[in-house]
Formats: sequence, C-alpha cells, structure tokens
Amino acid sequence: MAIILTNLIFKKMYSSLYIANKFIDIAKEKGKYLTPMQLIKLVYIAHGWSMALNDKELLAEDVIAWKYGPVIPELYREVKSYRASNITNKIKVSDELEIKTEDIDLIKEVYEKYGKFDGLQLSAITHKKGSPWSKTWEKTPGEVIPDTDIGNYYKQLLASV
Repeated sequence: MAIILTNLIFKKMYSSLYIANKFIDIAKEKGKYLTPMQLIKLVYIAHGWSMALNDKELLAEDVIAWKYGPVIPELYREVKSYRASNITNKIKVSDELEIKTEDIDLIKEVYEKYGKFDGLQLSAITHKKGSPWSKTWEKTPGEVIPDTDIGNYYKQLLASV
C-alpha cells in the first residue's frame, strides 16, 4: 500500500507533447511561431520551473543530455521534420488531456520570460556551466538528467532572484 501511495504522490504529470502544444497555442495567440529547438528548450525550462515553484515534475518523460542540450526524445522525434523552420501545426496526440490551471499559468509565465529568445539563445541558457545538462554531459553524455538536479538548479535560480 505504501508503495502504491508513493507512486501516486510522485507520479509525473504530462507528456511533453501536451506541454509543447500549449506553448504552440500561446505563441500563435501572440502571432508568433516556435522552432523545434525553441519548443524543446521551453518545455524543459517549464519542467524545471514547475519543480522550483510548485514542487512537482511537469513532464512524464525523462530529459536526456544530448550534445546540443537537454532534450526530450519523444518531443524531438515529433518536431524534427521542421528542422530550423517554424512549427506551423500542433503535435498530434492520441487524446485530449486537461492541463491544470496552475500548470497553464506556469507555461504562460515561462513563455513570457523565455519566449523572446531564439533556439540558440535558449540552448546557451540551458548549457551554462553548473547547469543540470552540464553536470550530466560532463559525467555521462547521452544519459538521463536527474529530475532532482533539474529541480535543485531551478530552486537555486529562484532563490537568487
């Protein structure tokens, strides 16, 4: 019973595809489009801020330390065909999922703060020395970036503001 309750308490929230679609919607509402690199980095950043501000993981998938930064492979596979072009359509998902209001508010906040940056700028932000990506890449390139590292990093960012 304790194991079941623990799994429910720490269950990860959403597929990265749902969060990505929310970012695509927000950008379109503002007359903008996102490139795959922007979208992947924004989803990652939202995941980090969710752990810092709401003490919960936003993504159901792991984030991997790839050469060009933190990447959610499932999301990457869905948007890679756009290459460096703007994403013009939402990602097809098998069902509609209701995203909680507090999570939508967080996604909007992340877009307001980081949506003005292009993919290379967002990549530089997520590549900083001491970042979760940097720590993982230096030790074991191509491996999962621990959510604890991501959460702690964004909590440190929050404390420094």
